[in-house]
Amino acid sequence: MLSWRQGLGCATIGCVCAVADLSVHTSWVNNSDFVRAVVDNGAHGVLAFLCWAVATGLQCNDDIIHSILCGVLSCAVDVDHFLAAGSLNLKHSPFVQGHHSMPQR
Repeated sequence: MLSWRQGLGCATIGCVCAVADLSVHTSWVNNSDFVRAVVDNGAHGVLAFLCWAVATGLQCNDDIIHSILCGVLSCAVDVDHFLAAGSLNLKHSPFVQGHHSMPQR
């Protein structure tokens, strides 16, 4: 059974997913490859942080540190886009070239 804190955390996760999904369809995000990448990467980090926080229940300081680490590592996962492109240039990333599930401009 979920505690009220875990239930609130799950609801927050759902809201973050909805806001992130809606934000990628707005013109201020879609007009810039950089902003799209930051919004996508930030959503990954926030969701990973929240998921780990809900799973652990944030019972001690270590749980908070682990949740933050989970969020940071989740952001690092997007490095694969640049490794696949063989370049740190955002324009060369498969994320920008349409090999990602995110809508294109």
